[in-house]
Amino acid sequence: MRDEILKKLKTFGLNDYESRVYYTLQVNGKTRAGRLWKEAGVPQSKIYYLLDVLEMKGLVEQTQRHPREVKAKSFLRFANEYLTERKILLREIDESIKESKYVLKDKWRRNMFT
Repeated sequence: MRDEILKKLKTFGLNDYESRVYYTLQVNGKTRAGRLWKEAGVPQSKIYYLLDVLEMKGLVEQTQRHPREVKAKSFLRFANEYLTERKILLREIDESIKESKYVLKDKWRRNMFT
């Protein structure tokens, strides 16, 4: 079950280590960063970097500075934001394709009658 969830988290743009850390925080709740690396199965040297990346992505928040303590934010909120961003990107691509079609058709027509 854990591996299935980690695989699904990767479809939302998380890499293997980010997925492990986020999953571990979701399951275990608030914890100290110094303990998290072992439970998540990631290198100790990368845990603070991974937490910073997950915080920038809006998935975790720091609850205490010294010692650093973190907790996971709601996955559904993250998923909704992710999907909204993807919809916007898809609309932009669609509009660009439509513009390209129009430009190419117009260019083709001009070349045909010259």
